Amino acid sequence: MASSSSNPWKTATFVFAGIFLGVLIALPLSQYVDLSFLKPDPQKKLYKEFVKQSEADWKFYDANTSKTSDGFYMLGKKDAPLQLVEYSDYQCPYCKSFFSEALKQIHDVYVKTNQLNFTYRDLPLSFHPNALPAALAAQCAGEQNKYFQMHDLLFTFHEDWVDQRDVSLVFNKFADVLNLKGRDFKTCYESKKYVSQIQKSLQLAKTDGASGTPYFLINGTPFPGGAVPFQYFQEAFASILSPVDKKVPAKK
Repeated sequence: MASSSSNPWKTATFVFAGIFLGVLIALPLSQYVDLSFLKPDPQKKLYKEFVKQSEADWKFYDANTSKTSDGFYMLGKKDAPLQLVEYSDYQCPYCKSFFSEALKQIHDVYVKTNQLNFTYRDLPLSFHPNALPAALAAQCAGEQNKYFQMHDLLFTFHEDWVDQRDVSLVFNKFADVLNLKGRDFKTCYESKKYVSQIQKSLQLAKTDGASGTPYFLINGTPFPGGAVPFQYFQEAFASILSPVDKKVPAKK
């Protein structure tokens, strides 16, 4: 008499029955349990690729990020001859343009050469509902020494969260690809731990005359806001730097 293990039809029947039962169990279970981790996430793959591409810049961040005496994150040499402050709103399209077009060049030409210190201050505008949550996400990443890394993700993948109702879904993915402690990040974000720091920035913005974003101060002096091209910053910096410090050739 043949055993069940030697009967291929019987074996196949058991296999298909197991698959069928698994589907029946998973369907109602998915209503109560998040099974999304079983599916590949193409966006998260893009985030991971961006993280890998940014390794060189982010090593510089790790070594050169600090805080001002009043708690704002800054990048570069503290006593650099150029001090650039940006008041910004993560949801603002003009701030996104400044990040994509001018800030990268400022970073490469001036920050990395110890000529400029860049300070970021939050100015979430009232008509941008996702700006404050994004600012909180950056602050919570900063708690784990990844402030400017989160800053870069928020602006680079702007379209992934800017119009979403629940931005935390994307922000948690950002935290994950940055290898943050997920529970600590979530607790920080959901408790709005750093809302008082952001409110402090809003008060400073009023004092400094900032009503829109992006708004800039160069060595304490207001500089025309908006998506200002790199060339304009370059001209302003050249007029401040001494001949000894002037490492960027003047335009002909």
